[in-house]
Amino acid sequence: MNQSFIMSWNEMGLNKQEKKAAVRRIISKSGARICFLQETKLCSVDIRTIRQISGHTSNMKWIYSPSTGSAGGLISLWDPMVFDCNIHIVNDSYICLIGNMNYKEFSSVCVLVNVYAPNGPSERKAVFTTYRRN
Repeated sequence: MNQSFIMSWNEMGLNKQEKKAAVRRIISKSGARICFLQETKLCSVDIRTIRQISGHTSNMKWIYSPSTGSAGGLISLWDPMVFDCNIHIVNDSYICLIGNMNYKEFSSVCVLVNVYAPNGPSERKAVFTTYRRN
């Protein structure tokens, strides 16, 4: 598998151990240093869950937005050696990370956004209307 720097994946549920193991394998094989997971369907996330899915030791930093019932849920993971998060904004439908990216010869302030929007037209419109207000 080609090496990736950023990975974004709609998992459609991380409640089963097999799914966590599959995510761990993909993150590990991809070599991604920043990972965005959508539709985790997890109402809470702790360090144990992160270790089960990250494929890395405990040095990955992370933040999550809980699911609402059986819908949504976001996890953003990053390697602090390549991204230093200074500000984070968490919402039901997105996680925004603002910080300094330092990778090889690239160094700059970056804004990274992990987004989950429902598929229904009216629900999706409501989410994007919220983005415009923020």
